[in-house]
Amino acid sequence: MAQPTEGPSIAKNATAILQVILASLSAIKRYTAGGRDEFLSNGMVQAAVAKKLEVIGQLSQHLPPQVLALHPEVQWHDAPGMQDHLNRYFLGSAFSLFEEQMWETVEEQVPAMQAAVIDLLNHLEAQP
Repeated sequence: MAQPTEGPSIAKNATAILQVILASLSAIKRYTAGGRDEFLSNGMVQAAVAKKLEVIGQLSQHLPPQVLALHPEVQWHDAPGMQDHLNRYFLGSAFSLFEEQMWETVEEQVPAMQAAVIDLLNHLEAQP
């Protein structure tokens, strides 16, 4: 089935994707509210954040370019790359090297992406 490229259908699809991404970003913020030390010492929190980043990586690949172009400052292209790192982790790579990179993502990219997603949702909802 072909993906729509314009009109109300694309806005509806993008809105649904962005809502799931926003929920994942909000969950990451809740999971990491205890700060860096708690994150680095809690494997359950790391696994939960990794799963949410994986979801974001998968979904961001399905957002239309014209939607992503509204916030070029967000590193949308990095979300699928993060997913590749996560796949290597789950396949047995050394996680201790990756947990710092994941924390940097939480600190640097999650807040900017969350703000951009909220703005995109507002923009799409304002469309006729």
